[in-house]
Amino acid sequence: MVVRHYGLRACAAMLLAAFVLGAGLGCAKKSLAEKAAESTEFKITGTVTYTRVPMHYDANGVPTGLETDPALFTTVPARGLKVRVFQVRKETLPDYTVKNVWTLVAQATTSSTGLYTATLGVLKDYLTFVEVEGQMTQPTTPASTVTLGADPDGIYSTKQIIDRPVYVIRKSIDGSTSTTNATPAAVGTADVVVNFDIGLNDPWMVVLPTWWVPYESSFPFPETVAAGSRIPAILDTFYEFNNNIGNAVPSSTETELTMHYRPGLSTRRGTFVEWRPTLLPKSFDGSTYRYMGSICGGGTIDGVPQPDDAYDLATLYALMGRNAILGQGKTNILPTGVPATSLAPDLALVEGFGDAIAVTLLERPYLPSATGSNRYATVRDVRDLSGLTASQIGPFSAPAITALTWELALINGGIASPGSTANWGNMTALNFTRMYSGNYPTMTSGTSTVSTDVTSIYTQLARLQEDKTSSDNSDLKTFFGDGVLTPLCARFNIPWTTDDDAILPKYTVNWGSDIDSLATPLPSFTLSMSAAAKIKRYFLDESNVEQVADYYPNNSRGEVLYARSAWSLDRSYNFRVTTVPALPAGASIEVVIDGDIANAYLFPSGTATVYTLAVKGNPADLTTPNWHRFRVRMLSPTTLVSDTQVTIHLDKVN
Repeated sequence: MVVRHYGLRACAAMLLAAFVLGAGLGCAKKSLAEKAAESTEFKITGTVTYTRVPMHYDANGVPTGLETDPALFTTVPARGLKVRVFQVRKETLPDYTVKNVWTLVAQATTSSTGLYTATLGVLKDYLTFVEVEGQMTQPTTPASTVTLGADPDGIYSTKQIIDRPVYVIRKSIDGSTSTTNATPAAVGTADVVVNFDIGLNDPWMVVLPTWWVPYESSFPFPETVAAGSRIPAILDTFYEFNNNIGNAVPSSTETELTMHYRPGLSTRRGTFVEWRPTLLPKSFDGSTYRYMGSICGGGTIDGVPQPDDAYDLATLYALMGRNAILGQGKTNILPTGVPATSLAPDLALVEGFGDAIAVTLLERPYLPSATGSNRYATVRDVRDLSGLTASQIGPFSAPAITALTWELALINGGIASPGSTANWGNMTALNFTRMYSGNYPTMTSGTSTVSTDVTSIYTQLARLQEDKTSSDNSDLKTFFGDGVLTPLCARFNIPWTTDDDAILPKYTVNWGSDIDSLATPLPSFTLSMSAAAKIKRYFLDESNVEQVADYYPNNSRGEVLYARSAWSLDRSYNFRVTTVPALPAGASIEVVIDGDIANAYLFPSGTATVYTLAVKGNPADLTTPNWHRFRVRMLSPTTLVSDTQVTIHLDKVN
């Protein structure tokens, strides 16, 4: 029997009720079932802690790298970790022989104090051991899991995701460990406490995450990795982010994220999440593609020392910040992790807010910017935009959005800008979760509410002036009236007037209703790569070796157009695209409808591609048409395409 962690609170409530009832009646008799449970089950409790290596700061509060003085290391709870209990049980094999097997009998999750409890299904008089696994469950909805993959080949392993090993530490219920016995155990006879205090370089076993373990004296001892407290440190950072900001994985529904980490192993791409899982075929688990990522573990690449990011809050928070914004599903251009200055308006939020979340959580305006083993040899002060031109500062600029958000956090914390280390701690990142929650501008159409524009910095600033709700940690409206926002936003070339104006459509073209290009052609528009800039792209070659090349990510504001249209009737179309001039080889036009990036329509150069497109209207209520959103994008990763006139054709068939 497996006990899921979410049942522990209910179990505690029932135990309390039973105690109160017993105290009131005094002579109440126990049932046969209760007596049987007392005689057969015992309880395992304990606390999981680990050694945390903090960041070192100079006298001005600037981070310089990880602390090296052991006296400043701290012991903290390992929160949200999976704890499993195994006992030897008899298993009937297909040939009807009976064999002893280590069977998973109970499971728990460590609390905010590192405490765990396992009782139901844990029987007396059986050999028993306790296992802590390198997996964290988010404490808030969605209860997604983050697992640290232990595969020696990292994220680019040739094994499928379900066949990749994880990290575990095992202890007998008598508290002992072993370097030769993979399943150290003792017979359980009474309630016990089994604590785990994970040191800097303690060994973790590398095993497959199964619900049973062979019970054989010749069972080989698995590989061990001296990852020590790095494993819980990474997972606890995800826990802390979720506890303060929200979802740390790039999905709005409960899912699994596997981050690969091995001391001494890094990738050229660094610490990252692959936000398009289908690009990694090995992420398929038999039913879906899981999100996967990698965390730098040091080592060298091409002779260059790499950082170990296990304790690096800034690097991990910036990654999770992008996960959180992207995972809401309100943007449909994937981030690159590069805070560029001329991005599509919704992508500017992902990149800008990603870094803003990091610095407000850290309560310091610095992010690492160096290459090599110490990311903090140089740092980026997010407040400093002096290296940008006026045209690079505005609503499409990720650095501008980050700097603006920092100033908002100062105001909310009652801190006069620029503040200092003495009072930056008064800001509270949790107060801005509403602003980080993407919001489409909307209008009423008949009896329904429909979106009128993409999310942008304007839609999110408008959220600062919403009335406080029970889920808000701060009454933001009292801090950010128009008299505050207007001059502040002007410093970042983001004109502000009122919240009513902010939610008016700014970046989405209205194509009207019940389109038929044969009768009334849609207006042409221009896609421009004038602001495009190459960045690094990482990919696997045919030998499964990571390679790097420069490419255009095609995410600048001139390369993207947003449009919307209404349909009262169901329609079928011949769907095509024409351009003037013709696209060069390797370029194409991509059209995404209703945010479905997994099923984009691609119109490559040199072809006359035509799709059959069925569009749903609402014939049952012609006063409430169905609105559909279009995102049209230039795709040209290797060639800088001249300004191109694009026309969308929706030629009605019926």
